[in-house]
Amino acid sequence: GFFAGGFFSATILFVLIMAVGSFILR
Repeated sequence: GFFAGGFFSATILFVLIMAVGSFILR
C-alpha cells in the first residue's frame, strides 16, 4: 500500500542521510 511504500522510502532516505552525515562529520 501507499503507507508501506512511503515508510520504506522514508527509511531508505533516513539511512542515506545518516551515511552522508557521518561521512561529512568524520
